[in-house]
Amino acid sequence: MKVRRTKVAVVYPIPFGAEGSFGGGERFAFELTRALGRQCEARLVTIGSSHRRRVMNEVRVDTYRALCRPQVNNPLSFRFLQSLVDVDIIHCTSYSTLLTDFSLLWSRLSGKRAFITDIGGGGYTTLARLFNISRLASGILPLSNFASSQFKNPRARRTVICGGVDTDHFSPDNDAARNGVVYVGRLVPHKGIHDLIEAVPAEIELTLVGRPLHEDYFAVLRKLARDRNVKFVTDADDAQVVEILRAARVAVQPAGLRDYYGHFNNASELWGLSVVEAMACATPVVCTDVGAYPEVVEDGVSGIVVAPDNPAELGAAIRKLLDNPGLAARIGAAARTQVTEKFTWDAVASRCLQAYEAA
Repeated sequence: MKVRRTKVAVVYPIPFGAEGSFGGGERFAFELTRALGRQCEARLVTIGSSHRRRVMNEVRVDTYRALCRPQVNNPLSFRFLQSLVDVDIIHCTSYSTLLTDFSLLWSRLSGKRAFITDIGGGGYTTLARLFNISRLASGILPLSNFASSQFKNPRARRTVICGGVDTDHFSPDNDAARNGVVYVGRLVPHKGIHDLIEAVPAEIELTLVGRPLHEDYFAVLRKLARDRNVKFVTDADDAQVVEILRAARVAVQPAGLRDYYGHFNNASELWGLSVVEAMACATPVVCTDVGAYPEVVEDGVSGIVVAPDNPAELGAAIRKLLDNPGLAARIGAAARTQVTEKFTWDAVASRCLQAYEAA
């Protein structure tokens, strides 16, 4: 007798790739779907420029054309509900979005189990802004304890699933000549890149890898980088990111509690994808004590954690690793081990399936 496999729909509003974005949220939804697909039947449901169903790198992707788009990261098409009719589990991966709103409402009407993992982003035109729609979910599957704290729903069943990384793709190159400091991520005001430029000694090579999504702030960064050894790489693909991480002596994530303009940000860094990718490459990481970073990096063992908004402390930690190659190598090796034991996509998918079953 053939055993029926559980069917899961992972719902995320923006497609991963050239039609949408190569960001961490899009990557999370895509890679989670791919890992789930190795253990059950999984599909990714998203909104794009046209309606079509296809298989991308072993992932079934159901894309629906947007009916409306109140915000750039918050599109809606009611036709997406077609992909939820025959599934057992609906896993929403961006909370403050219309797609999650209607997925949760559909789950209640249809009697299906629905779960929420918030990777950040979203929009303001959502039901979640009016009331706690997460109460309709069967469970909350946050990326971290910090991410869990953002849900004001004390009765919800919660399982921290963490985020994952492709440890075959993001891997060390033992023959690489490591040199300089690297940052990988969006070039936006709350990421603390201005502090990083100040923290790195002017003679040390600093490579900033990411897309500038805030023109005024990008102009600030370019001005701060004058007379310093700073290189901007704004169009790197996955292969280039891996090469850059493998060649760096230190990777830094300098996010602050306040952005460059002084605005307080208490809900950023729900996970730390760029941190984990660097760790997978055995590149020692310096990060700030912000959001989930301290849950990902064990201070002094698999990286160094410093106070946020403090360029002097950040610079001292960077210099410590630059001046001590042996320490940097030990921390990098411990980081790689931690990732392979805990932060693979298959491990994340297994935690999700266990949470689905428990609910």
